[in-house]
Amino acid sequence: MEVYSFQDFTLTLTQPDFARLSTAGQGIGSVSVSYAVDSYTDVNVASDGTTVFSKIKQDNGTLSITMQQTSSLHKNLVKRFNALYFTDDTSVWASMSGVLKNKSTGEQKILKNIAFTKIPENQNGRTVQDVTWEFEVGYISSNIIS
Repeated sequence: MEVYSFQDFTLTLTQPDFARLSTAGQGIGSVSVSYAVDSYTDVNVASDGTTVFSKIKQDNGTLSITMQQTSSLHKNLVKRFNALYFTDDTSVWASMSGVLKNKSTGEQKILKNIAFTKIPENQNGRTVQDVTWEFEVGYISSNIIS
């Protein structure tokens, strides 16, 4: 019998000069990784009817993490964003890397050259709200692990 649990999901973010961030679903609502291309194949048909297939190798995309605004992950990302945003050293802007592992599905994603897209909008209400952090990712690799 197969069982899925978000507790089997881990997200680890690393970056020079910052503490390693690792979480196992605590305070996180969802994580999604999207490739920038919708298709890895482009098809062109010449005037004589010849079909030519082109393989498109493009491994960049986006990372989106939704979490509770009171979570330690959100607080850490705010501090990290501010430290990077206000530094004069632009070489560190896309220096974050990440690994997403899900023991339930056996899937692992390796992310490199992660950069903040923007700081999330923060809503305050009667109950705790979710915030969504968006990132650009220079390289995404998907694997199945055992």
